[in-house]
Amino acid sequence: MIRGKNQVAIKIFLAFVLCFSIIGGWVKPVRAETLTWTGNMSSAWNSIGNWSPTKIPTNSDVVIIPSTTTNDPVIPASYAALASSITIQTGGILTLSNNGSISAGGLIIAAGGELVTADESETTINLTGTLENHGTISSRGQLVINAAASTNDGTIICSGNYSSFTPIIAFNAPFNNAGTVDIQNGHVDLTYGGTHTGTFTGSTSNTGSYAGLWLGSETVSGQTFTFLSGSAITLPRLITDSDAVVNIFGTYAPSGASELRIWGTSTVTFDLAADSNVNVMADDVVVASTLYLNGSDGFTFSELSTGQNAYLIFNDPTSITGNFYWNGGTITGNGTTTVEASAAPV
Repeated sequence: MIRGKNQVAIKIFLAFVLCFSIIGGWVKPVRAETLTWTGNMSSAWNSIGNWSPTKIPTNSDVVIIPSTTTNDPVIPASYAALASSITIQTGGILTLSNNGSISAGGLIIAAGGELVTADESETTINLTGTLENHGTISSRGQLVINAAASTNDGTIICSGNYSSFTPIIAFNAPFNNAGTVDIQNGHVDLTYGGTHTGTFTGSTSNTGSYAGLWLGSETVSGQTFTFLSGSAITLPRLITDSDAVVNIFGTYAPSGASELRIWGTSTVTFDLAADSNVNVMADDVVVASTLYLNGSDGFTFSELSTGQNAYLIFNDPTSITGNFYWNGGTITGNGTTTVEASAAPV
């Protein structure tokens, strides 16, 4: 027979067992589901009536945005959309409103699918995995993309009202472009390096102080950006910063009133296949660190400025036809350098 303290202890133990058995029966495990957007009620992402099954996505759910919907989904202002992964299918369109964000494991935009940000908006995409764009990303505000890696073989457009709000797309992850990046206004920032076979183009009217394609950042060191044969840079403005290493093996044909800025301690190498044409550099070139020219039939500068730490290696015939602002540095290499009489050092 059990008596005294032992009997009390056993009763307490049995009570705990019963209690946890009841609680365990009430608590259902969280199950990952595949949620498909229907848009039956509205365009609001955070309305359960717009999803099948009827549930607002959580970070454990797989999300599908199809083309056949009554209303295209919109992530509301200041709302954080969650998912395990998001796929925007062909014909599907997802819009991010001001201060809206996406947090997911990965994001895939199929060919014919589209991700849009609202005019003059600040938006963020946070991915623990990768961004794959086979369709279109169109940002008319400031879009920051944090991911393990980002790839593009579709189209990325940076545009918007430049007079009151500087459009930006910032990739805080390695970015590889095999498609088209079109910088109509503002700038696209690549921080973590990457390899490119596609095209970087832009409007000739996009000439503000911070416009263009920026490679490198003071916050991240040791990054390499490689533009392989077959790639093309045709936008007006290219800027390198920090200690970025930039290798250009493809086409460099800047348009409009063009500029090339080599800042910080970055190194830019043009190693182009020989052809019958002289490669005309940007209209206005400023070199504060290292510029290496090689592998072509020649290079022409309309205007060249150097900094005290500039180091220029010219291994092919190079001519300077316009203003030559010599502020120090070194010119060396195996090629000949010709300064036209009209371009005497200033």
